[in-house]
Amino acid sequence: MALVVLVMMILSFSTPVIAKEDGKFGSSNGCSCHSSSSTTTTPTHNFPSSYTPSTTYSIQIGLTGGVSGTKGGFSLEVSQGTFSTGISIGSVQINTAGNQATHTSSNYRSWGLYWESPSSGSGNAVFELAVLSANGNGGTSGDSWGTISPFTSVESVSENTPPEASSLSFNVLNPTKSTGLSINYTFFDADGDLEQDTEIRWKLNNLSTPSVDNLTSIPNNLIVKGDSWEAWVTPNDGIDFGDQVSVGPIEIANSVPTILDIDIIPGNPNDDDDLFLDYEYFDLDDDLEQDTEIYWYLDGERQNEIDNIINISNLMIRYGDTWQVSITPNDGEDFGETVWSDLIQIGSSNTPPEIDIEFINSNFTTTDNLQFFIVYSDADED
Repeated sequence: MALVVLVMMILSFSTPVIAKEDGKFGSSNGCSCHSSSSTTTTPTHNFPSSYTPSTTYSIQIGLTGGVSGTKGGFSLEVSQGTFSTGISIGSVQINTAGNQATHTSSNYRSWGLYWESPSSGSGNAVFELAVLSANGNGGTSGDSWGTISPFTSVESVSENTPPEASSLSFNVLNPTKSTGLSINYTFFDADGDLEQDTEIRWKLNNLSTPSVDNLTSIPNNLIVKGDSWEAWVTPNDGIDFGDQVSVGPIEIANSVPTILDIDIIPGNPNDDDDLFLDYEYFDLDDDLEQDTEIYWYLDGERQNEIDNIINISNLMIRYGDTWQVSITPNDGEDFGETVWSDLIQIGSSNTPPEIDIEFINSNFTTTDNLQFFIVYSDADED
């Protein structure tokens, strides 16, 4: 049987390379070890005329014409990308570098394999192929081989339009610890690409802050009154970065204080009880309370003479009065929201008097006059 593969004859060599039935790498230009018959063998293939970078292609190789029979072989080489097996057409082996392929037995005249195209920017890929139709006489005579001219697969380069980021702004004009700090922006891509790997950078007091890279919101524990923040956004569509846009600097303003709870104690006072104001002051910036305004109201009328007093003597209250208090907290910079207590009504401390009736004579008839004593008592000694 004739050997089944063409061995690449590198033009600068003067000594023929001998092919083998189990394939021969580096023979994509044919070989001189098999004498050629007058029959023409034509290679067939489906090499892509252009390729998309980093894409897997299914490659089929075969031949037409040639000597009669079923024996054959091939040698294939590519300048870019990587071959791999797995299609299970024919019997194929790949060299260590992944850029050459050949047969493993002489029993086929068609073969299949995979080609992983190179990464973007690698340029064109050139395929070289030699195929052999063998007559199966056990020798090297009477076989027919054929080659192709170097086949160029052109890298497909798409003209990507870089994306744009616009309308970059902070979430509020005067951010505080209570409002938080974040950015908003509009992503636009003329090609309809989705946003990927956009870069967001922040500066705190003009210093880079890597811990918040790519965050749109600053963690609240990093927001401090008086600090200055800036942000930069560089949009990306997974292919290219667009132009960088920025916003800021912006200063963190004062958070106004709040009143968390307010009560008048006791909750059900009588006219002999003093009134005490109990409330909880809170400030996100940990500012101390200063100049808080406290106003007391009696039957809906503000009592100016007791402004900013937290306790009211029972000398000022009477049975039936209705009292209420308002608080407007202040941290030395700003007033917070005014809050109101519940209305309370003053009860009476008076204990009702009692009477006791005592009859003078307990043995009487219908003709007797009733005589009795009335005994009055009052726990308050009224």
